[in-house]
Amino acid sequence: MAKSKDPNGEPPRGSLKARALGAGGWSIFNVLVGFGFRLVSNLIMTRLLVPEAFGVMAMATVVLSALELFTDIGISRSIMREKDGDDPHFLRVAWVVRILRSAVIAIGLFIMALAVWILAPSLATEGSVYAAPELPGLLMLVALSPILDGLASTSRELTMRRMENRRFAMIVLSSRLMSLAAMAGFALIYPTVWALMVGMLTAKLISSTMTHVFLPGPRMAFEWDREIAARLWTFGRWILASSALTFFARSIDKLILAGLLSSTLFGLFVIAQIWIEAGRGIINRLSTTVGFPAMAEVIRTRPKDVPRLYRKFQSVIDLACFSAFVATELLGQHLINFLYTDDYSLAGRYLQLMAPSFLVIRFLTIGNLIMNTGDSRSSFIISSFRAAGALFGVPLGYSMMGTEGAILGAVLAPMFAVPYILLRVRSILTTRQVLFDTAWAVMTLILTAIVFWNVNT
Repeated sequence: MAKSKDPNGEPPRGSLKARALGAGGWSIFNVLVGFGFRLVSNLIMTRLLVPEAFGVMAMATVVLSALELFTDIGISRSIMREKDGDDPHFLRVAWVVRILRSAVIAIGLFIMALAVWILAPSLATEGSVYAAPELPGLLMLVALSPILDGLASTSRELTMRRMENRRFAMIVLSSRLMSLAAMAGFALIYPTVWALMVGMLTAKLISSTMTHVFLPGPRMAFEWDREIAARLWTFGRWILASSALTFFARSIDKLILAGLLSSTLFGLFVIAQIWIEAGRGIINRLSTTVGFPAMAEVIRTRPKDVPRLYRKFQSVIDLACFSAFVATELLGQHLINFLYTDDYSLAGRYLQLMAPSFLVIRFLTIGNLIMNTGDSRSSFIISSFRAAGALFGVPLGYSMMGTEGAILGAVLAPMFAVPYILLRVRSILTTRQVLFDTAWAVMTLILTAIVFWNVNT
């Protein structure tokens, strides 16, 4: 495969295939480190804290995620896809835009904290996460997280654009180790939900600082350019709407169940979801840090090769998704029983019900392919379908089958967008590939029904 050159920047080192393999290897390492960190920290903290703590902390992070997605204009994706995305001036302007966005998020979190403090005592169900007295304080403190993340150097995105992820992987490893030490140490002295917050902020502080010190790239400075800012907005305005809807699609189950379940049951649901997110993280990372930049480069330099590259990359994703599904369904309950105390046994049942999520997530790669063409409007439409699926499926599932039904609705919500996705990519991919993707969607629905029947008999 011929070596390509990144316009307005230094030539990438090695062929696209070699760089994609290298980036994929480091991305998998990065996610495995994250998985190991979450496993170890989860096992340690579940022995130091009660399940309610995980539920309350999860709600604080859900609110943070909401505001992050409501203000997401795709700055990282713009850096990876724009022809001058590696230009120092572009990177500095993007950094300033990101700092402004982080300030908006922090202000929003303070407003939400005040709203919860004023309204929760009279409106929240007693014993639910919304009624937890720690929640307003957690929301105020979590406002530091977007500030720290916004100050991180855009050299982080530059390494992803060039698929040179080794140094960034080392930063993630270092920050997570320090975070675990801080969290566990605090919990030994003061075993409350605040220990989880200390760990989160420690990781953000270390990671943000190290992006300026250890990653190659221009030194950050406050620079402004109306033309670049306009380009970021033009590409990102549909992502903004899309991300807001993505939040609802991903988090509607938490928002609903947090009000319906006790803090303990909600905490068990969060524990199960931690394991699902750990597995999905590997697939997500491959898609966003390897597949997205690789396809972006091919689209920029030789668009005729897109179907072939997609087919090769999607084969890897499909194998990972199916393997994760089988492993979770067969071993999920045994895993929870082996690693946790009896108080957490119900999380194993929830984990098995969530297993089909791995079959659904394989369509993320197609969504990224559409995004790479510059069609952020289609991403908004895709997220609209997913959000509609969640808003319809989760409450309906709960009303018919309780907590298990709500989980089923959340798992299948992204499938509402699949028909539109397949219709949209007919002009990009081969007919054979579209037929294969259609067959995968049908298989997902059948296997999900089998899983639900098996768990409930």
